[in-house]
Amino acid sequence: MSEKSVIIRTQSSRVLYVITFMGMVLLPVLGPILSRIFVPTTEWDWFSFLAVFFGFPALVAAVAYVAGWYTKKRSCEYHAPDWEYKPVQMSIEDAGQLPRRYNREYRALVANSNYWMFFVPILIIMYLIGLPVYIYTVDPGLSSNVDLLFTGPLLVLFFVSLLSGYLATSNAASEDFTLPLVREAVKLAHKQTKVPGATHVYIVMDKAEHEGFKIYSDPRVLLRVSGLEDKGYVESWSGEIGSVWRMLCRLYESEGHPQVVWWWVAHDRTFRKYVFPDESGYYVKFPVRSMTSEPGVKDVELLTKNAVAILVREEIHRSKSSEALESLMDELNAKVD
Repeated sequence: MSEKSVIIRTQSSRVLYVITFMGMVLLPVLGPILSRIFVPTTEWDWFSFLAVFFGFPALVAAVAYVAGWYTKKRSCEYHAPDWEYKPVQMSIEDAGQLPRRYNREYRALVANSNYWMFFVPILIIMYLIGLPVYIYTVDPGLSSNVDLLFTGPLLVLFFVSLLSGYLATSNAASEDFTLPLVREAVKLAHKQTKVPGATHVYIVMDKAEHEGFKIYSDPRVLLRVSGLEDKGYVESWSGEIGSVWRMLCRLYESEGHPQVVWWWVAHDRTFRKYVFPDESGYYVKFPVRSMTSEPGVKDVELLTKNAVAILVREEIHRSKSSEALESLMDELNAKVD
């Protein structure tokens, strides 16, 4: 491509800095003036209450949010390249730290919203609404400090709304650059490491690079089975915290034995076995003894135990059993037949 795929507009950052500076200058001036003039002490004034202690903070929040939104929308120019993805493997710890580093590096390109971005402004506005009510009904003496009690939270409201509008907004590049559900995969990996026989547990993602920019997709958990590290693996996908939505077990081709894969998907709830080159497959019984006949998406440990046991059981049927594999099956409370 002759033109760059991603162009970061530094002018948008300058606009954000100008808006921030204006807020830092104007609000410390307007806040004390308005709060001192309109704070009710001896007589309740609905205009002061609605206009100054509700309307003005709501206006500040709205203007700041729109400013952040507008700046983010114009922060880049994006022409989607032909991304070429390659799988990369990383430790659970590195994958857990990736979102913070990545979102900081690509904050002009990703949409990264959090609950606090919406709840904090609401809480501050509720405080500012309650401030004149408390002064009027409980402690009129606080009116002497109303400028600080009003202006301080007002500044916080401005900065939080501005930052929320910027961080939470998507632009032309956000669809490609926003990280997938990495934390969900990390949580899943932590659960699977506790399963007997699960070893070499890593996070795998598809990664693409272009002109120095990196994007990721399809996070999943990859684990090996103790004693079968070079013969197969288990791969799991998570759609939400503490769950598994899809699971793949693979046993490589060996002498006289074809490759075998098993799929478990959330809507099916039973492992389906495919012996190469057969593509139709058939369902197999869960080897692990359990009161749960059809494990669901939240039964991560039980499903992982069954996945490990399925590989071990198939290897025992392929070749002569070993004491280590038999011991692992006993630890998993699984049946060989």
